[in-house]
Amino acid sequence: MNEPLLRVEGLRTHFFVDAGVVKAVDGVSFEIRRGEIVGLVGESGCGKTVTSLSIAGLIEPPGRIVDGSVRFDGTELVGASERVLNSVRGPRIAMIFQQPRASLDPVMSVGRQIGQALKSGTGLDRSARRRRAVELLDRVGISDPHRRVREYPHQLSGGMAQRVMIAIALAGEPDLLIADEPTTALDVTVQAQILELLRELQSANGMAVILITHDLGVVAEIADRAAVMYAGRIVEECTISELYDAPLHPYTVGLMESRPAASQSKSRLTVIPGSVPVPLDLPVGCSFAPRCAPRVEGGLTVCTEQAPESVSPRDGHRVRCWLHG
Repeated sequence: MNEPLLRVEGLRTHFFVDAGVVKAVDGVSFEIRRGEIVGLVGESGCGKTVTSLSIAGLIEPPGRIVDGSVRFDGTELVGASERVLNSVRGPRIAMIFQQPRASLDPVMSVGRQIGQALKSGTGLDRSARRRRAVELLDRVGISDPHRRVREYPHQLSGGMAQRVMIAIALAGEPDLLIADEPTTALDVTVQAQILELLRELQSANGMAVILITHDLGVVAEIADRAAVMYAGRIVEECTISELYDAPLHPYTVGLMESRPAASQSKSRLTVIPGSVPVPLDLPVGCSFAPRCAPRVEGGLTVCTEQAPESVSPRDGHRVRCWLHG
């Protein structure tokens, strides 16, 4: 338990487009240990999904990892061969993508798609894979799995399609599961069921989970720790209790205060002033500086001149902010 299962250090993933260089991930560092659930949270476009794709070695042109390290159980994945990546992806690192219907093959039955995952990660024959597919569907809470295994994605509800994606991800019994917005476009009841399922499976398997979401409520529901992203960087990392009770970064504070529950005593929701910077034209220094009221109140000029380093003002609590540096 002393060594992290995954250690990401100084990860930078840029996209080289005609208009310039998009710094989608710009110096991300974090760790996750076995059996831990870490919520990677932030607004759309902050770099959460690109971070996960970088970890799995799924970045395609015009994107490229330009710097940093991704060590999984002691193996360096940045710059690794396809043979090494294929030995890790699927069997040991599995992903659940945002849109289950778009990720499932529309002309292949559910059973065959689970079987494909089993074929690449186990030595099971065809009939054994079929039996295992039924077992996995039953495990993720799909009723009548013997019938569902013969059905096609268009015959499934959104919640069922997401459960099938989870079954495919679990086929290789991975050590790390990356769940990218697993409850997007699902109604509240189904969201709760999917989150409860992920928690149960994580507890039973002892796998680590990176939960990518923009929903603070989802993070509070099942995560142990949270890493808050803004403009390609992790600006704060802490336990869930600290996230809700004592956030340090002005952006995190703004997110927490803008929740409906936090604004219920006011006539209007609290909002963070300004807008997220364009990735092609990030400001010098701290990316949040143009929107940061505490910076203005404190008269800090360094924020617009130099990017802050990540510091640890409290044990296990890291923040990238000059107010705490």
